[in-house]
Amino acid sequence: MEGEDPKVQDIKDVLEEERSRGSRRKHIDSDERRKQATFRTRVLAAIRNRDEAGLINVLREGEIPDGTPEFERILQIFRATVGQRPPK
Repeated sequence: MEGEDPKVQDIKDVLEEERSRGSRRKHIDSDERRKQATFRTRVLAAIRNRDEAGLINVLREGEIPDGTPEFERILQIFRATVGQRPPK
């Protein structure tokens, strides 16, 4: 504001910044993070072992339903990748 003490304006700016930051922060759900990390580890293990049945089970347990576009896309990528990799 015009004629306002610069220190007061600085304080108002800092308060506004803090308010806006707080509204964008998400609560960190450590259980959900752990669950996602386990899911990624299991998917990676299935891919490394070239185990399509294992991958399908992990996807189902990870709540990715059969027949969804996401499920089909993951299987398509898996099959294309496994077909290109030499066996262990």
